[in-house]
Amino acid sequence: DTSVAAVSKTFTIKISDIYSDTSATKKLTNRDSFVVCVRATDGAGNTSAWANGVSSKYTVDTVGPELSTDKLADEAFSASKWYNATTLTATGTWTDSGSGASTLYYVLSGSSLGDSVTASVIVNHASKKTAAIGNGSYTINISDFASSGTSYLYYVAEDTVGNYSGVKTHAVQVDIAKPEFSNVSTETQNAKSGDSKNFTVTLGDGTGSGINESSLVATIGSYSIYADSSVADYNTYGSIEYSNGTVTVTVNSILMGALTEYKLNSVNVTAYDKAGNSDSATIGYLKVDNTAPKVSITKESGTNLFVKGEKSVTAAITDIGDIQKVEWAVFEYNETSAIYDSATAKASGTAFERTDSTTDTGTSATIPANFSSDTFTDGSSYVICVKATDAAGNESKYSLGVSSTYTVDK
Repeated sequence: DTSVAAVSKTFTIKISDIYSDTSATKKLTNRDSFVVCVRATDGAGNTSAWANGVSSKYTVDTVGPELSTDKLADEAFSASKWYNATTLTATGTWTDSGSGASTLYYVLSGSSLGDSVTASVIVNHASKKTAAIGNGSYTINISDFASSGTSYLYYVAEDTVGNYSGVKTHAVQVDIAKPEFSNVSTETQNAKSGDSKNFTVTLGDGTGSGINESSLVATIGSYSIYADSSVADYNTYGSIEYSNGTVTVTVNSILMGALTEYKLNSVNVTAYDKAGNSDSATIGYLKVDNTAPKVSITKESGTNLFVKGEKSVTAAITDIGDIQKVEWAVFEYNETSAIYDSATAKASGTAFERTDSTTDTGTSATIPANFSSDTFTDGSSYVICVKATDAAGNESKYSLGVSSTYTVDK
């Protein structure tokens, strides 16, 4: 049989051994391109040409991708910034002069992994995840940030031949809880034009990001007061300040003059924390009252009314608001002038004064004047006068609440 069987051999050449061989005449370095050529010699001494056994072209790539211009929620990462969501998207760009980025690994941790985290730590971390990586960009959709406090985000890119980028590390602060108002009052404060009034409330943010003091806004009716001095007319109608956990709203005389008289206005405060969470509360009510109470005393019939000892009269007081105080005084009757001044009173007293525990409305008062003392002259005539002050501070005049005229007969 003169036929000859073909001989076939398979060889494996480890290319890394070639370009890393320190004894080679030319050591291959990053970005060098090369081909592997193979020739063979048979038993008869015939040798094939190198050109007949040429491999594909290879390029050495020993440098990983570079990550840059990274953002969180479309803003540059900032260690001082607070976010009010537990689902956030990180984006950025990558460059690579070699094989190109193929995979992005990330780890979200509730505690720091240390100051010098390597790519190996991230790639081999038990909770690592992968994210979408595109042509020159990457996107990481993260839905499990802690609802309060600081989370640590680490990520690294790998190229197609296994080189890694440097590790990106960011501390991300999250606060999804709104600020809290406490010690909220429902008190109505009465005022008159020219007055100023203060309203206070306690405000805190727990263990969150803290109150953004410049964001405070108070609204009274259609008027607003701002803590932010960059807002036009921020303090035209008063001020709003935050100190030691307390918000103080001061309504000034300009606003008092602008508010509709007798209308009950709620005083509302809106506050934001540094993460952008907000809450609002009504911290009191304000009513402008510029009209003094009206006092009337029912006069007795007859023209010759005599008294010896005690004489009581009843006064009726009316006002749009609350009565704060009712006072009385006895004056010597002045036939030519109906003006009575406290300085000339023969006797005086307080018939009613409101306190925190008062249930009486103060709209009716009985005045027990006693004419038996030496203060009163036998044969002289006197009147009992009553004046009232409302909760806004408006005070009536004695001359508008005058009794009948009484002549002392001892």
